[in-house]
Amino acid sequence: MRVGFGSLLLVPDQTLNKNLLAELMDRWNCERRGFELPLGLIEITMIDVALILGIGVTGESVVLEEDVPFSDIEKFYGSSVEKRTISMTSLEKRLKSLDLRVNEDFIRTFLLFTFGTFLFPNAFGTVDSRFLLYMKDLDKIPLLAWGRAVLQDLIKWMDRRKKDDTEKYMGSCLILLQVWSYEHIDIARPMVPESYAPFPRACRWQNSSYRLRQWFTTKFDGLNREQIIWELEPTPEEKKIDIIFQLLDLENDAIEVPSPSKHSSTSVIVVDDDNLRDGFTIPEDILECRDLEVDLTKQSVAVVEDDEVNLPGNTQEKLEEQILVLQQDVKALGRDNILLSQFDEVGDEDNLRALRRLEEQNSELRNEVNHLRSENAILQNQLSSLNAHVGSELQKEVNHLRTENQILKNQLSSINGLADRLERRFCTMMI
Repeated sequence: MRVGFGSLLLVPDQTLNKNLLAELMDRWNCERRGFELPLGLIEITMIDVALILGIGVTGESVVLEEDVPFSDIEKFYGSSVEKRTISMTSLEKRLKSLDLRVNEDFIRTFLLFTFGTFLFPNAFGTVDSRFLLYMKDLDKIPLLAWGRAVLQDLIKWMDRRKKDDTEKYMGSCLILLQVWSYEHIDIARPMVPESYAPFPRACRWQNSSYRLRQWFTTKFDGLNREQIIWELEPTPEEKKIDIIFQLLDLENDAIEVPSPSKHSSTSVIVVDDDNLRDGFTIPEDILECRDLEVDLTKQSVAVVEDDEVNLPGNTQEKLEEQILVLQQDVKALGRDNILLSQFDEVGDEDNLRALRRLEEQNSELRNEVNHLRSENAILQNQLSSLNAHVGSELQKEVNHLRTENQILKNQLSSINGLADRLERRFCTMMI
Protein backbone atom coordinates (compact mmCIF):
# COMPACT_ATOMS: atom_id res chain seq x y z
CA MET A 1 0.00 0.00 0.00
CA ARG A 2 1.46 3.39 -1.03
CA VAL A 3 0.63 6.45 1.08
CA GLY A 4 2.96 8.97 -0.61
CA PHE A 5 5.74 9.36 1.97
CA GLY A 6 8.25 6.77 0.76
CA SER A 7 10.67 9.46 -0.46
CA LEU A 8 11.26 10.60 3.13
CA LEU A 9 12.91 7.26 3.90
CA LEU A 10 15.68 8.19 1.42
CA VAL A 11 16.57 11.48 3.13
CA PRO A 12 19.86 11.08 5.07
CA ASP A 13 20.38 12.36 8.60
CA GLN A 14 21.22 16.05 8.61
CA THR A 15 22.43 18.40 11.32
CA LEU A 16 20.57 21.68 11.45
CA ASN A 17 22.74 24.75 10.85
CA LYS A 18 21.26 27.00 13.53
CA ASN A 19 23.08 30.18 12.49
CA LEU A 20 21.99 29.80 8.86
CA LEU A 21 18.38 29.17 9.89
CA ALA A 22 18.41 32.12 12.30
CA GLU A 23 19.68 34.42 9.53
CA LEU A 24 16.92 33.26 7.18
CA MET A 25 14.19 33.62 9.79
CA ASP A 26 15.32 37.14 10.70
CA ARG A 27 14.91 38.09 7.03
CA TRP A 28 11.36 36.67 6.87
CA ASN A 29 8.63 39.18 5.93
CA CYS A 30 5.28 38.13 7.43
CA GLU A 31 3.18 40.35 5.17
CA ARG A 32 4.89 39.55 1.85
CA ARG A 33 5.47 35.87 2.69
CA GLY A 34 9.11 35.79 1.65
CA PHE A 35 12.73 36.39 2.64
CA GLU A 36 14.11 39.89 2.14
CA LEU A 37 17.45 39.78 0.34
CA PRO A 38 19.47 42.78 -0.87
CA LEU A 39 18.37 42.06 -4.45
CA GLY A 40 14.69 41.45 -3.71
CA LEU A 41 12.15 39.16 -2.08
CA ILE A 42 12.40 35.38 -2.58
CA GLU A 43 9.63 32.95 -1.64
CA ILE A 44 9.23 29.26 -0.84
CA THR A 45 6.87 27.78 -3.43
CA MET A 46 4.96 24.57 -3.93
CA ILE A 47 7.48 23.33 -6.50
CA ASP A 48 10.23 23.85 -3.89
CA VAL A 49 8.43 21.62 -1.39
CA ALA A 50 7.69 18.92 -3.96
CA LEU A 51 11.28 18.83 -5.26
CA ILE A 52 12.96 18.96 -1.84
CA LEU A 53 10.76 16.59 0.19
CA GLY A 54 9.18 14.52 -2.57
CA ILE A 55 5.66 14.66 -1.11
CA GLY A 56 2.47 15.79 -2.84
CA VAL A 57 1.34 19.42 -2.85
CA THR A 58 -1.83 19.09 -4.94
CA GLY A 59 -5.20 17.74 -3.92
CA GLU A 60 -7.46 18.33 -0.92
CA SER A 61 -6.03 20.61 1.77
CA VAL A 62 -5.14 19.26 5.21
CA VAL A 63 -6.75 21.60 7.76
CA LEU A 64 -6.86 20.91 11.52
CA GLU A 65 -10.13 22.57 12.50
CA GLU A 66 -10.67 23.55 16.12
CA ASP A 67 -14.36 22.68 16.32
CA VAL A 68 -14.20 19.21 14.72
CA PRO A 69 -15.66 16.59 17.12
CA PHE A 70 -13.35 14.22 19.01
CA SER A 71 -13.29 10.84 17.25
CA ASP A 72 -12.93 7.21 18.32
CA ILE A 73 -9.78 6.78 16.24
CA GLU A 74 -8.09 9.57 18.23
CA LYS A 75 -9.05 7.86 21.49
CA PHE A 76 -7.73 4.54 20.17
CA TYR A 77 -4.26 6.06 19.72
CA GLY A 78 -4.16 7.58 23.20
CA SER A 79 -5.46 11.10 22.66
CA SER A 80 -7.94 12.89 24.93
CA VAL A 81 -10.71 15.43 24.45
CA GLU A 82 -8.82 18.03 26.51
CA LYS A 83 -5.44 17.92 24.73
CA ARG A 84 -5.99 16.14 21.41
CA THR A 85 -2.30 15.27 21.21
CA ILE A 86 -0.28 12.05 21.21
CA SER A 87 3.22 11.83 22.71
CA MET A 88 6.17 10.68 20.64
CA THR A 89 7.14 8.33 23.48
CA SER A 90 3.85 6.44 23.27
CA LEU A 91 4.09 6.22 19.47
CA GLU A 92 7.64 4.87 19.67
CA LYS A 93 6.54 2.21 22.16
CA ARG A 94 3.60 1.35 19.93
CA LEU A 95 5.89 0.88 16.91
CA LYS A 96 8.10 -1.49 18.89
CA SER A 97 5.12 -3.49 20.11
CA LEU A 98 3.85 -3.91 16.54
CA ASP A 99 7.17 -5.60 15.70
CA LEU A 100 7.24 -4.11 12.16
CA ARG A 101 4.04 -5.89 11.15
CA VAL A 102 2.93 -3.76 8.20
CA ASN A 103 -0.79 -3.35 8.75
CA GLU A 104 -3.07 -0.32 8.95
CA ASP A 105 -2.22 0.25 12.60
CA PHE A 106 1.51 0.27 11.83
CA ILE A 107 1.06 2.69 8.89
CA ARG A 108 -0.95 5.18 10.96
CA THR A 109 1.49 4.94 13.88
CA PHE A 110 4.51 5.38 11.63
CA LEU A 111 2.96 8.39 9.87
CA LEU A 112 2.10 10.05 13.19
CA PHE A 113 5.66 9.45 14.39
CA THR A 114 7.02 10.95 11.13
CA PHE A 115 4.75 13.98 11.50
CA GLY A 116 5.83 14.60 15.10
CA THR A 117 9.57 14.20 14.51
CA PHE A 118 10.14 15.45 10.95
CA LEU A 119 7.27 17.21 9.17
CA PHE A 120 5.30 18.92 11.99
CA PRO A 121 7.51 18.84 15.15
CA ASN A 122 6.75 21.11 18.11
CA ALA A 123 8.25 22.03 21.48
CA PHE A 124 6.28 19.47 23.48
CA GLY A 125 7.28 16.19 21.85
CA THR A 126 3.72 15.53 20.69
CA VAL A 127 1.71 15.34 17.49
CA ASP A 128 -1.82 16.61 16.86
CA SER A 129 -4.26 13.70 16.95
CA ARG A 130 -6.57 15.43 14.45
CA PHE A 131 -4.23 14.20 11.70
CA LEU A 132 -5.86 10.81 12.28
CA LEU A 133 -9.10 12.16 10.82
CA TYR A 134 -7.33 12.14 7.44
CA MET A 135 -6.05 8.59 7.97
CA LYS A 136 -9.29 6.69 8.42
CA ASP A 137 -9.17 5.63 4.78
CA LEU A 138 -5.52 4.92 3.94
CA ASP A 139 -6.26 4.91 0.22
CA LYS A 140 -7.09 8.64 0.40
CA ILE A 141 -3.85 9.65 2.14
CA PRO A 142 -1.79 10.10 -1.09
CA LEU A 143 -4.58 12.26 -2.55
CA LEU A 144 -4.08 14.99 0.07
CA ALA A 145 -1.80 18.04 -0.17
CA TRP A 146 0.56 17.13 2.67
CA GLY A 147 3.41 19.21 1.25
CA ARG A 148 1.22 22.30 1.24
CA ALA A 149 0.34 21.64 4.89
CA VAL A 150 4.06 21.40 5.76
CA LEU A 151 4.76 24.75 4.10
CA GLN A 152 1.82 26.41 5.84
CA ASP A 153 3.05 25.06 9.18
CA LEU A 154 6.56 26.41 8.49
CA ILE A 155 5.15 29.83 7.62
CA LYS A 156 3.05 29.81 10.81
CA TRP A 157 6.14 29.15 12.96
CA MET A 158 8.23 31.81 11.16
CA ASP A 159 5.42 34.36 11.60
CA ARG A 160 5.22 33.51 15.30
CA ARG A 161 8.98 33.88 15.78
CA LYS A 162 9.09 37.16 13.83
CA LYS A 163 6.25 38.72 15.83
CA ASP A 164 7.42 37.46 19.23
CA ASP A 165 11.09 38.08 20.06
CA THR A 166 10.78 35.97 23.21
CA GLU A 167 9.94 32.83 21.20
CA LYS A 168 12.93 30.58 21.85
CA TYR A 169 11.77 27.39 20.15
CA MET A 170 11.23 27.04 16.41
CA GLY A 171 9.15 24.07 15.33
CA SER A 172 8.10 22.77 11.90
CA CYS A 173 10.16 21.09 9.16
CA LEU A 174 13.44 23.01 9.39
CA ILE A 175 15.18 20.53 7.09
CA LEU A 176 12.93 21.89 4.33
CA LEU A 177 14.07 25.45 5.08
CA GLN A 178 17.74 24.49 5.26
CA VAL A 179 17.76 22.52 1.99
CA TRP A 180 15.69 25.28 0.36
CA SER A 181 18.52 27.68 1.21
CA TYR A 182 21.14 25.33 -0.28
CA GLU A 183 19.09 25.03 -3.48
CA HIS A 184 18.41 28.74 -3.94
CA ILE A 185 21.31 30.60 -2.30
CA ASP A 186 25.01 29.90 -2.73
CA ILE A 187 26.03 30.52 0.87
CA ALA A 188 27.46 27.76 3.11
CA ARG A 189 26.47 25.09 0.61
CA PRO A 190 27.91 21.72 1.66
CA MET A 191 29.74 19.40 -0.69
CA VAL A 192 27.55 17.21 -2.89
CA PRO A 193 28.41 13.53 -2.29
CA GLU A 194 29.68 11.37 -5.13
CA SER A 195 26.57 9.18 -5.04
CA TYR A 196 23.10 10.06 -3.80
CA ALA A 197 19.46 9.34 -4.56
CA PRO A 198 18.38 11.62 -7.45
CA PHE A 199 15.02 12.39 -5.81
CA PRO A 200 14.03 14.11 -3.60
CA ARG A 201 16.62 16.89 -3.62
CA ALA A 202 17.07 16.73 0.16
CA CYS A 203 19.17 13.62 -0.55
CA ARG A 204 21.90 15.50 -2.41
CA TRP A 205 23.13 17.71 0.44
CA GLN A 206 25.47 16.77 3.28
CA ASN A 207 26.06 18.66 6.53
CA SER A 208 27.65 22.10 6.17
CA SER A 209 30.57 23.50 8.16
CA TYR A 210 29.99 25.58 11.28
CA ARG A 211 30.04 29.34 10.76
CA LEU A 212 29.55 32.24 13.15
CA ARG A 213 26.27 34.15 12.93
CA GLN A 214 28.04 37.36 11.86
CA TRP A 215 29.61 35.47 8.96
CA PHE A 216 26.16 34.63 7.60
CA THR A 217 24.90 38.20 8.03
CA THR A 218 27.89 39.56 6.10
CA LYS A 219 27.50 37.02 3.29
CA PHE A 220 23.75 37.61 2.93
CA ASP A 221 24.22 41.39 2.89
CA GLY A 222 26.75 41.02 0.06
CA LEU A 223 24.75 38.64 -2.14
CA ASN A 224 25.01 39.10 -5.91
CA ARG A 225 22.73 37.80 -8.67
CA GLU A 226 25.06 34.93 -9.57
CA GLN A 227 24.54 33.49 -6.07
CA ILE A 228 20.74 33.29 -6.26
CA ILE A 229 18.44 30.89 -8.10
CA TRP A 230 15.08 32.64 -7.92
CA GLU A 231 13.00 29.69 -9.20
CA LEU A 232 13.88 26.00 -9.24
CA GLU A 233 13.47 24.27 -12.59
CA PRO A 234 12.63 20.53 -12.50
CA THR A 235 14.93 18.31 -14.53
CA PRO A 236 13.46 16.18 -17.36
CA GLU A 237 13.64 13.16 -15.02
CA GLU A 238 11.88 15.04 -12.20
CA LYS A 239 9.09 16.15 -14.54
CA LYS A 240 8.18 12.49 -15.04
CA ILE A 241 7.58 11.92 -11.31
CA ASP A 242 3.87 11.89 -10.49
CA ILE A 243 3.75 14.67 -7.90
CA ILE A 244 5.87 17.01 -10.06
CA PHE A 245 3.94 16.18 -13.22
CA GLN A 246 0.61 16.82 -11.46
CA LEU A 247 1.74 20.19 -10.12
CA LEU A 248 3.11 21.37 -13.48
CA ASP A 249 -0.03 20.13 -15.23
CA LEU A 250 -2.20 22.06 -12.77
CA GLU A 251 -0.19 25.24 -13.33
CA ASN A 252 -0.46 24.88 -17.11
CA ASP A 253 -4.23 24.33 -16.93
CA ALA A 254 -4.56 27.42 -14.74
CA ILE A 255 -3.54 29.78 -17.59
CA GLU A 256 -6.30 30.71 -20.06
CA VAL A 257 -5.40 32.06 -23.51
CA PRO A 258 -7.92 34.78 -24.54
CA SER A 259 -9.45 34.99 -28.01
CA PRO A 260 -8.70 38.29 -29.83
CA SER A 261 -11.50 40.85 -30.11
CA LYS A 262 -12.03 44.60 -29.97
CA HIS A 263 -12.72 44.69 -26.24
CA SER A 264 -11.87 41.13 -25.25
CA SER A 265 -10.48 40.52 -21.78
CA THR A 266 -7.31 38.81 -20.65
CA SER A 267 -8.05 36.59 -17.63
CA VAL A 268 -5.14 35.31 -15.59
CA ILE A 269 -5.54 32.47 -13.12
CA VAL A 270 -3.06 32.75 -10.25
CA VAL A 271 -1.82 29.59 -8.50
CA ASP A 272 -1.03 30.38 -4.88
CA ASP A 273 -0.33 28.28 -1.80
CA ASP A 274 -3.96 27.91 -0.79
CA ASN A 275 -6.13 27.74 -3.86
CA LEU A 276 -6.69 28.95 -7.42
CA ARG A 277 -8.24 32.36 -7.85
CA ASP A 278 -9.14 34.60 -10.79
CA GLY A 279 -6.75 37.48 -11.24
CA PHE A 280 -7.53 41.10 -12.11
CA THR A 281 -9.21 41.42 -15.54
CA ILE A 282 -8.48 44.42 -17.79
CA PRO A 283 -9.73 44.99 -21.37
CA GLU A 284 -7.08 44.04 -23.90
CA ASP A 285 -6.85 47.39 -25.67
CA ILE A 286 -6.10 49.05 -22.33
CA LEU A 287 -3.35 46.50 -21.62
CA GLU A 288 -1.71 47.17 -24.99
CA CYS A 289 -1.39 50.90 -24.17
CA ARG A 290 -1.34 51.71 -27.89
CA ASP A 291 -2.43 55.29 -27.29
CA LEU A 292 -0.33 55.95 -24.20
CA GLU A 293 1.97 58.98 -24.72
CA VAL A 294 4.71 59.90 -22.26
CA ASP A 295 6.21 63.41 -22.42
CA LEU A 296 9.37 63.48 -20.30
CA THR A 297 9.85 67.25 -20.64
CA LYS A 298 6.36 67.97 -19.28
CA GLN A 299 6.62 65.05 -16.85
CA SER A 300 3.04 63.95 -17.50
CA VAL A 301 1.12 61.02 -18.90
CA ALA A 302 -1.66 61.33 -21.48
CA VAL A 303 -4.08 58.53 -22.43
CA VAL A 304 -6.12 58.93 -25.63
CA GLU A 305 -8.81 56.37 -26.49
CA ASP A 306 -10.37 55.99 -29.96
CA ASP A 307 -13.55 54.55 -28.52
CA GLU A 308 -15.07 54.87 -25.11
CA VAL A 309 -14.55 51.75 -23.01
CA ASN A 310 -17.03 51.14 -20.23
CA LEU A 311 -15.33 49.44 -17.29
CA PRO A 312 -16.83 48.11 -14.06
CA GLY A 313 -16.47 50.49 -11.13
CA ASN A 314 -13.91 48.41 -9.27
CA THR A 315 -11.85 47.87 -12.44
CA GLN A 316 -11.96 51.57 -13.31
CA GLU A 317 -10.67 52.50 -9.84
CA LYS A 318 -7.80 49.99 -10.09
CA LEU A 319 -6.91 51.23 -13.56
CA GLU A 320 -6.84 54.84 -12.34
CA GLU A 321 -4.57 53.78 -9.47
CA GLN A 322 -2.22 52.09 -11.93
CA ILE A 323 -2.14 55.21 -14.14
CA LEU A 324 -1.38 57.36 -11.07
CA VAL A 325 1.53 55.07 -10.15
CA LEU A 326 2.80 55.28 -13.73
CA GLN A 327 2.65 59.08 -13.59
CA GLN A 328 4.72 59.08 -10.41
CA ASP A 329 7.27 56.73 -11.99
CA VAL A 330 7.58 58.99 -15.02
CA LYS A 331 8.12 62.04 -12.80
CA ALA A 332 10.83 60.21 -10.91
CA LEU A 333 12.40 59.20 -14.20
CA GLY A 334 12.40 62.80 -15.35
CA ARG A 335 14.12 63.97 -12.16
CA ASP A 336 16.77 61.26 -12.17
CA ASN A 337 17.69 61.55 -15.83
CA ILE A 338 18.43 65.23 -16.51
CA LEU A 339 20.40 64.42 -19.66
CA LEU A 340 17.36 62.92 -21.42
CA SER A 341 16.38 66.32 -22.85
CA GLN A 342 19.51 66.22 -25.03
CA PHE A 343 18.18 63.23 -26.99
CA ASP A 344 14.93 64.49 -28.51
CA GLU A 345 15.64 63.24 -32.02
CA VAL A 346 14.98 59.67 -33.08
CA GLY A 347 18.54 59.28 -34.38
CA ASP A 348 19.91 59.67 -30.84
CA GLU A 349 18.07 56.64 -29.41
CA ASP A 350 21.20 54.47 -29.64
CA ASN A 351 23.20 57.07 -27.74
CA LEU A 352 20.45 57.26 -25.12
CA ARG A 353 20.44 53.50 -24.63
CA ALA A 354 24.24 53.45 -24.42
CA LEU A 355 24.20 56.22 -21.84
CA ARG A 356 21.64 54.37 -19.76
CA ARG A 357 23.69 51.19 -19.90
CA LEU A 358 26.78 53.10 -18.77
CA GLU A 359 24.83 54.69 -15.92
CA GLU A 360 23.50 51.28 -14.84
CA GLN A 361 26.98 49.76 -14.97
CA ASN A 362 28.38 52.70 -13.03
CA SER A 363 25.66 52.29 -10.39
CA GLU A 364 26.34 48.56 -10.10
CA LEU A 365 30.08 49.21 -9.70
CA ARG A 366 29.42 51.79 -6.98
CA ASN A 367 27.19 49.31 -5.15
CA GLU A 368 29.85 46.61 -5.46
CA VAL A 369 32.53 48.95 -4.10
CA ASN A 370 30.27 49.88 -1.18
CA HIS A 371 29.64 46.20 -0.44
CA LEU A 372 33.38 45.47 -0.53
CA ARG A 373 34.14 48.41 1.75
CA SER A 374 31.45 47.30 4.19
CA GLU A 375 32.72 43.72 4.17
CA ASN A 376 36.31 44.94 4.62
CA ALA A 377 35.31 47.05 7.62
CA ILE A 378 33.47 44.12 9.18
CA LEU A 379 36.45 41.82 8.63
CA GLN A 380 38.80 44.38 10.19
CA ASN A 381 36.52 44.67 13.23
CA GLN A 382 36.34 40.90 13.50
CA LEU A 383 40.15 40.67 13.26
CA SER A 384 40.60 43.31 15.97
CA SER A 385 38.09 41.56 18.20
CA LEU A 386 39.77 38.22 17.53
CA ASN A 387 43.23 39.61 18.35
CA ALA A 388 41.93 41.14 21.57
CA HIS A 389 40.13 37.93 22.46
CA VAL A 390 43.18 35.77 21.69
CA GLY A 391 45.47 38.10 23.66
CA SER A 392 43.12 37.99 26.64
CA GLU A 393 42.89 34.21 26.49
CA LEU A 394 46.69 33.86 26.25
CA GLN A 395 47.15 36.17 29.23
CA LYS A 396 44.70 34.07 31.24
CA GLU A 397 46.56 30.93 30.22
CA VAL A 398 49.92 32.44 31.28
CA ASN A 399 48.49 33.46 34.66
CA HIS A 400 47.02 30.00 35.09
CA LEU A 401 50.37 28.36 34.29
CA ARG A 402 52.15 30.66 36.72
CA THR A 403 49.71 29.70 39.46
CA GLU A 404 50.16 26.02 38.72
CA ASN A 405 53.94 26.48 38.67
CA GLN A 406 53.86 28.10 42.11
CA ILE A 407 51.69 25.28 43.46
CA LEU A 408 54.13 22.71 42.08
CA LYS A 409 57.05 24.57 43.66
CA ASN A 410 55.30 24.55 47.02
CA GLN A 411 54.50 20.86 46.67
CA LEU A 412 58.12 20.12 45.69
CA SER A 413 59.40 22.07 48.69
CA SER A 414 57.11 20.11 50.99
CA ILE A 415 58.26 16.83 49.46
CA ASN A 416 61.92 17.82 49.89
CA GLY A 417 61.30 18.71 53.53
CA LEU A 418 59.59 15.39 54.13
CA ALA A 419 62.48 13.57 52.48
CA ASP A 420 64.99 15.35 54.77
CA ARG A 421 63.04 14.38 57.88
CA LEU A 422 62.78 10.76 56.76
CA GLU A 423 66.50 10.69 56.00
CA ARG A 424 67.39 12.06 59.48
CA ARG A 425 65.08 9.56 61.17
CA PHE A 426 66.65 6.73 59.20
CA CYS A 427 70.15 7.85 60.24
CA THR A 428 69.08 8.00 63.92
CA MET A 429 67.68 4.47 63.74
CA MET A 430 70.93 3.21 62.25
CA ILE A 431 72.93 4.72 65.09
